Amino acid sequence: MTKDFNARTKMSTTRMVLAGLGGMLTQFVPAQLFKYFPKSSPEPYILMQVIFSVATFFLILITYHTTWEHFVTKDEAKKLEAEALAENNGQKPNLKSELKNYFSTFKIKTFRLHMEIYLSSYFATILFSTVFVYYIVYVLKMSTSVSGFLQSLSIVSIPVTILAGFAVTKFTYRSLYIFGYSLILIRAVNWAFVAFTRPAHMMIWLIVGMSFYEVGLYILYFAPWNVFPFIPDLDTLVTGKNRAGLFASVMTFINQISQGLASVVAGYLLDFAHFRQSAGAVSQPQSATDMIIFIVSGGVGFMILLAMFFAARFHLSKKTFKILAQELGRLQKGGSMKDVDPHTKAVCEDLTGVKYDTIDFWKKNDQQTSQNK
Repeated sequence: MTKDFNARTKMSTTRMVLAGLGGMLTQFVPAQLFKYFPKSSPEPYILMQVIFSVATFFLILITYHTTWEHFVTKDEAKKLEAEALAENNGQKPNLKSELKNYFSTFKIKTFRLHMEIYLSSYFATILFSTVFVYYIVYVLKMSTSVSGFLQSLSIVSIPVTILAGFAVTKFTYRSLYIFGYSLILIRAVNWAFVAFTRPAHMMIWLIVGMSFYEVGLYILYFAPWNVFPFIPDLDTLVTGKNRAGLFASVMTFINQISQGLASVVAGYLLDFAHFRQSAGAVSQPQSATDMIIFIVSGGVGFMILLAMFFAARFHLSKKTFKILAQELGRLQKGGSMKDVDPHTKAVCEDLTGVKYDTIDFWKKNDQQTSQNK
């Protein structure tokens, strides 16, 4: 919709703020309905469906009438279809060719780093959310209402997302990642400290630790999805194509796999430690409580350290993207690859992981220039 870094950031931030508000409504509305109807009544479920269906209908109308994108003409569609056939040796797309396209996205260095950051950090959050209630109930011997109260601190999501959107226009993504992950690491240490020492005023320790975690968490949520809209442009520089949809599907697909895998890993570790599953409160063996502490602190901390390692090598920023976007625009207007500035060339190679001189798509510009001469 736009190539301007600040404009993209504002739009992405707005999307995430509204998504956060929507998430709050999906919790607030059911809670209010259940106050006025018996727990066994089907009416609150029907009313929820009606309310959310009507709201969704109007939101779709607003989206349809207020957003825009490049319209693909019939000639462009035929050209894209011909290119797809050429890439697949004249055959229509099949499972093999689609998988090949999926894996081709990882040719872009920044996307590889992006997914490594994304997967390791999201893996950490799933580990935490899987065992947090167990940590409160079985390790600290507190009620589930305490875990509910601590999780309600997620109300910071809206201001944190807004502030992160502002910060990313002033600082690099790498700085934002490191800051957010550092807060989560502090929280991981705090959880282990509370579990082993049982300090006085334990609730204050928990609130402070959870506040750090929630701020770090929403930076963790914000940064990957905010940086994502800029990555397809890197691929366009290498391939000459607009494959934003392909990159989005790859990211979503791997996200689903990672979430399921993290839950399985957490479940397996708990089973290995002889965790006792029960509908009611039961005592757990020492091995189970030790494993819960290990997951909520050590496991989460390790995955966040891994994410920090990848983030330290992440060089996409407002400054570097502007350089790449200018070069892409120059090439799209028929500029010669031979006229590239050395610094621009170095930035493009660093972000894409592809040697500039090996990019074939834009060499047609040089051929046309030679023919015109």
